[in-house]
Amino acid sequence: MVDLLAGLIARHGLDTKQLVETLRIFDDVGTALKPVAPVIAAYAQAPNQDLAWSAQRALVASGDRRGVEVLQLLLDRPDAWSWSWEDLILNQRENAAELLPVLKRTLHHPRWGNRAAAASVIGKFDLVQATQELVDSITPRDWVTSEAAVQALGRFVDRSAQARDALKQIANSYWSGRIRKEAADALAGKPGNTSDVVVCIGACAVDHRQPKCTKDGFPSRRYRLKSGDIARIDWHPAKRQPLPRVDITKLSSWCHEGLTASRRVANGWIVGCLGVESEGALGFLEDGAAQPQLLARMGVNFILPFKGETFVVASAPFEAGFAGAVYSVRQSPDGTWKLGIFSLLPSLPDAYATINSGFAFLDEDNAVFMDSNGDISTLGCMNSKSSPVTGH
Repeated sequence: MVDLLAGLIARHGLDTKQLVETLRIFDDVGTALKPVAPVIAAYAQAPNQDLAWSAQRALVASGDRRGVEVLQLLLDRPDAWSWSWEDLILNQRENAAELLPVLKRTLHHPRWGNRAAAASVIGKFDLVQATQELVDSITPRDWVTSEAAVQALGRFVDRSAQARDALKQIANSYWSGRIRKEAADALAGKPGNTSDVVVCIGACAVDHRQPKCTKDGFPSRRYRLKSGDIARIDWHPAKRQPLPRVDITKLSSWCHEGLTASRRVANGWIVGCLGVESEGALGFLEDGAAQPQLLARMGVNFILPFKGETFVVASAPFEAGFAGAVYSVRQSPDGTWKLGIFSLLPSLPDAYATINSGFAFLDEDNAVFMDSNGDISTLGCMNSKSSPVTGH
């Protein structure tokens, strides 16, 4: 079959569309492609973007060293999506040592989903020499990468004292009970299956084994912060609200029902929606404009002022799987808008509250606090009668 497909793409009678379709079949063929890698490589720099992309993916899937060069260039691009390549990257196992430097750099990639993919690949390639970089990638702002790093470190516990020490610390102190358990299980010699970044369609929630604080069946309004202070919280649920002179379905047809949010900025409005299956959009409605400018496809349920800036709470399935994401949204002097993840929440939240210099977020399983640095901590249940900090 491989020889047949190779013969097809080597012919000059196929048009570009036929070449792309043939090369895409190679994704599933894997390392059996290695003998025909020179034929595939002829298209890797084709002027047609789809053709070049398909050839590059096939080179990575083949396990041929030419795929290393593709990955080195790809993963250093700020717009790269490595999560969609992870299964193909694993075919490059015999070239793992060459890939190690770029995988280490990808642990700090601008796209957060790439970080988790890199941590996962490092573990699956058994690159114990990257232990320090995995430890450094574990932060309270990014539980998705932290989870992937913990799972990777779990593969090294028999050979690395540093991996064992890091897992002990995570098992005792990380805010997510889910990740604490994974670290403890790894230390006990029973690590779970390594879970890759998952594309979550619809309303998906992750139980992080947080305390369930309720009163009379409703979410509590009193919690203990990590500092020991007690917060009294008035939760603000996500809702559908009128938007300033804009039909939200102009941004996304998914949003004919569901949630909407808006926030006034200097020269207009930031508007967003969360519709069917967590699909939606974020847009900017400039003063005097008839229609909003689309900024991103994402399911938006809150737009909040924070630290003198605008932050958007949204679903991010292609960048962070099940997590909810807090994005910073900034307008450049030239008028363009830049979005970047500031922190990852346990799941897409149902309600929020402002507390001191941060926010509390609530979903069906978790209640957490995000501080001004984006670090996440648990909101603990309490029965204390101490004077509370008021959240609103």
